[in-house]
Amino acid sequence: MSEIVSVIITTYKGTNKLRRAIFSALKQTYENVEVIVVDDNNPETKDRANTEKIMSEFENINNVRYIKHDHNRNGAVARNTGIKASKGQYVAFLDDDDFFLPNRIQICVDAIENTEYIACYTKSVLITNGKIKRVNDVKIDPSCKDVLLNQNLLGTGSNIFVSKKCLRALQGFDERFLRYQDVEFILRVLEYGKMKAVDTITVVKDVEDIRFMPKFMRLKDMQLLFQSTFGKQIEELNNDEKWAYYSVKYYDLLLSAFESKRVGNVCAAFSMFHKHCGVHIGFEIKIIIKGIILCIFPEWYKEKFVQKDSDEPIVLPSDQERMIESMSKEE
Repeated sequence: MSEIVSVIITTYKGTNKLRRAIFSALKQTYENVEVIVVDDNNPETKDRANTEKIMSEFENINNVRYIKHDHNRNGAVARNTGIKASKGQYVAFLDDDDFFLPNRIQICVDAIENTEYIACYTKSVLITNGKIKRVNDVKIDPSCKDVLLNQNLLGTGSNIFVSKKCLRALQGFDERFLRYQDVEFILRVLEYGKMKAVDTITVVKDVEDIRFMPKFMRLKDMQLLFQSTFGKQIEELNNDEKWAYYSVKYYDLLLSAFESKRVGNVCAAFSMFHKHCGVHIGFEIKIIIKGIILCIFPEWYKEKFVQKDSDEPIVLPSDQERMIESMSKEE
């Protein structure tokens, strides 16, 4: 009999598409699947009640389990809750607004079963309001450096497929991280073993409405935590690679500071940037211009810079495109 694969779906204020996520895990071509839904909503809230209502539809399905936190704890804790409850030799993670294509689990099992690989990821698609915006390609045998220099390497946390052996060795996700949970986890996976890249689309990230930037103080704290945790790996980058790493990090932090409309936050962000990168006049002018636009014309900024279409034409096999379009409409 084939090995059990556990699909862990964490949900927080995400009932709009939760049903679709669950069905995408249940309707896999690979048969031996268990689905664990971890509810990270606070009790006595509308979101908890809505989630309970949806999960009542699955209460008679033996391979679906529903676990409720006694209070909101964060995504890393919710994933660890699912890991502890899982029975599978392999574990796949799925966000409540994303979905798997039907061959996702079979492809991932075939990729790493009886091999030296402990995890895998595949090509993924980003859709917004039902429209395909981007295809995330894969890099063969990615390294820690590849992840540091492209922290969107996986495209979505729903693209993590890993052996239970690896999860036990790493003790799951680092619960200190309120952001960068997927990145910190994958970095530790790659320090432990090898991750297989599969050149096939199997997962879709669905972003209905892209928020501008995370709250400044939380983002700042998480960036400092990330840099202290992975300082050794960052220091191993050469000067050009360090600039590539820090410029992306501080691009987000600086724009978040501008969005907060607090001068103190902007000054603090530039101080952190100068500490690691020195003065880069061209980069800083670009950030200042974008930051001012973000403050004055937020909707235009969002349309122009955040939700813009891919620069490259997106070409998918017609049957796959139809499948993604059809599944994106399911609720």
